[in-house]
Amino acid sequence: MRDNSGVTIVEVILCVLILAIVGLAAAPWLGNALKEKKLNGAVTEVVSAIQYVQSLAISRQKVFGIYFNSSSNKITCYENDGYIMLTPVMTTLLNPLTKKDYEWNFDDSTSFQGLDIIMANFGGEEWLEFDSQGIPVDMSGDPLVLSGALIIGYADMQGKIGVDAVTGNISYSN
Repeated sequence: MRDNSGVTIVEVILCVLILAIVGLAAAPWLGNALKEKKLNGAVTEVVSAIQYVQSLAISRQKVFGIYFNSSSNKITCYENDGYIMLTPVMTTLLNPLTKKDYEWNFDDSTSFQGLDIIMANFGGEEWLEFDSQGIPVDMSGDPLVLSGALIIGYADMQGKIGVDAVTGNISYSN
């Protein structure tokens, strides 16, 4: 009597073929999910940096800011030591976790490779500063008149971070 408990090569090929078809069907969805995860990670990191700068301004009763340099794709968190010709004199902050300069360049960072600062507009500037009450201010130290926004792009997706001019509340969306 012959034992029929094994599988034939035809059955194995059919299973592999079905798995390949399912994999090909899921590939676009998986690709978009990975892009969205990378963009969300960057947006979350930037929101955390903004919140940190804002909390320092309140706790130390001094102006702190964050510079979104779209031309070099770089973000820098800083303490404002005054102004020269309406440009902040910056002392770069240390990241409380890494104890290194709290700045990063999307082009140089392995985590954020391919991300771009598409637009930063806070009172017409790429600088976002907070006064001692955590309110966003312009380069003259006056409260912003209009809310500000930062747009970060990755592939065909964008994440928007908004800062309310009156309250300093931070919002974000994709």
